Parts: sequence; C-alpha cells; structure tokens
Amino acid sequence: MSAAATPEMIMAFMIQLEDEAQKIAACAEWQFTDGESFFHCTASARRVAEKFGGRVVGFFSEDNPKAEIALGHDGHDFAIISERFIVDFWASYVTGILGRAIFDLSAPADRAIISCLYGAAEAWQGVGPISVYPNS
Repeated sequence: MSAAATPEMIMAFMIQLEDEAQKIAACAEWQFTDGESFFHCTASARRVAEKFGGRVVGFFSEDNPKAEIALGHDGHDFAIISERFIVDFWASYVTGILGRAIFDLSAPADRAIISCLYGAAEAWQGVGPISVYPNS
C-alpha cells in the first residue's frame, strides 16, 4: 500500500472483514475465507497488518498482568499500523468488549486508554505466523 493508512481506511477494511465472516457464518462456519478462525485475535490482527503493511504484536497475560484486554485469556494479539495505530478487530467486532477498534498512539487520551487495555508496551512481542494463544 503506497498511501499512509488513515483511520477511515482501516475502518473500511474492518467492515470488509466483518462482512466476510458473516458471509461464511451463513454457511455455519465462523472463519475467514483463508480458513483462519474468526474468533482468534491473531487471525484478524494478521489480516489488518498485511493489508496496511503493519505488524502483529502480542503478549502473554502472565508477562503483562495489568493488561485489561486479556483478562481471562492466556494473552492477546493485535495489529500496529504505521507505528501509530493500534487496531484490535477481535476486541471490537468479535467480542464487543471495546466500543472501537482503532487507538492512536500519538493521541494523549488514547495513550492512557492503551496503557490500561494493553498494559506495558515493553511486554509486547512480535508474533510469528502461528499463534500461541488458543483461548484468545
């Protein structure tokens, strides 16, 4: 992608992801068209990162105990786009625990929310092609 990602571009893609999963759900399968689980945080984070040239990061809950987003789970993965936006399709569209899917790391108000939800950035690690969080 040549142009810098904007929140509007990311939101349009989120709607596409949701529509894709709904179409497959109508066939009794909650998967993306590539076969990855719709309910797995890594799958949606990977799709967002690939679309916008970002990266997938995550953490184990035991390594980041203040991260509220992963309470009740072994860990959590999400996308970072343009080293500016945290994008969490899973938390917003799949579970509905967040009212929005995009947070701006350059906005002071969002940084405070990010700190509560995702804990210490030092605990975030790059995620490879296979997820290690079976309950996320």
